[in-house]
Parts: sequence; structure tokens; C-alpha cells
Amino acid sequence: MWKLCQQILDQQYGLPSEAAAESATNFLRAFRARPDDDSFAIDEWPAHLKYICRMVKIKISLFVSNA
Repeated sequence: MWKLCQQILDQQYGLPSEAAAESATNFLRAFRARPDDDSFAIDEWPAHLKYICRMVKIKISLFVSNA
């Protein structure tokens, strides 16, 4: 799954490989953390994950527009 995330960020958004790898790692780390993270109720987790994705998308769009 990590490789797929990285490829999407690299190929579809033009993010350099290193930045795509970091973003994919951060996303998957957050996704996998839920079973161990008691700070969110199970029904709050999808909203938090969407927030993380939105922040990554904003960072990507800022990077692409500044390139």
C-alpha cells in the first residue's frame, strides 16, 4: 500500500519521489495508529483521517504551485 500511495503522489501530482515517500509514510503511519491511539473514538477516526489527507493535499498543491 505504501508503494501505491507513493506512486499516486509521484505520478498524478508530480511530487518528487522523496516528498511522495514521506507523505505516504506519514499517511500510513496515521492510518495504522488508530488501533493504538485512544485519543480518538472509533467513530471520530474517519474524520481525523480525512483531515490528515486534506492537509497532505494542501501541501502537495502548495509544492506544485511553487515549482
